[in-house]
Amino acid sequence: MEYKAEFIKDILHEIKPLLEDHWREVAWYQDEILLNPDYEKYIQLQEQNALLCMTVRDEEGTLIGYNINFLQYHLHYSDHIYAVNDIIFLLPKYRHANIAQELLKATEEILVHLGVSVVTVHMKPAHPFRTLAESCGFKQQEYVYSKFIGD
Repeated sequence: MEYKAEFIKDILHEIKPLLEDHWREVAWYQDEILLNPDYEKYIQLQEQNALLCMTVRDEEGTLIGYNINFLQYHLHYSDHIYAVNDIIFLLPKYRHANIAQELLKATEEILVHLGVSVVTVHMKPAHPFRTLAESCGFKQQEYVYSKFIGD
C-alpha cells in the first residue's frame, strides 16, 4: 500500500466515484440533500495550505481510500492549528486490515510536520470506527446532533 499527500485537482477523476460510494453509505438526509461538493473550494483551500488530502493506493496504484482534513487556527486557541477531519473513507474490502490505521498514522506524521497541535475526527453512530480511532490515540470529546430544517 502507498500512503501519500496528493493534490485534489490531480486526482479528482479518481476521488469522485469513491465520494459517491461514501455518500451513499453514510450520508444523512439523502432524499433532501444531494451530494454536490464544491470542488473548486477544496482546490482553493489546498492551494492555500488549509487542506490536507491523504490517499491510500493499492499495489496497482488504484485509489482505495482517502483522509481529508481542514487545517485552521482555532478561534478559541489562536496559537494552535487544528486539523478538522472532513471525510475519511476506505473501500469496504480493505477495512479489516491495518490499512485505515496506517492511513491515520501517515496523515498524523504530515500534520505534525505542518505544525498541527490537535487532530479531530468524527463518525456516524451507524458507522462507528471507535476501535480504530482509539487504537490511534484519539479520545471521545463531544456528541454532535443535527436536525434537517430546510425545505
